Amino acid sequence: MSADIGELSGLGLLTWVYRPGLVDRVVAACGRGEQRRRLLPARLVVYFVLALALFSPARVWR
Repeated sequence: MSADIGELSGLGLLTWVYRPGLVDRVVAACGRGEQRRRLLPARLVVYFVLALALFSPARVWR
């Protein structure tokens, strides 16, 4: 599987590393799937929270 480096930034990187099927299985295993369709599905919320944690300007690298 090859991907252009431009495609692997931000959420693109997260969706490449953490495949949608994996995220869906984890959400289902935690019993936190959607009860109905919404504008922000559970999978997108997981990617958003991961991005907040990984790409936060408050994160200090030592």
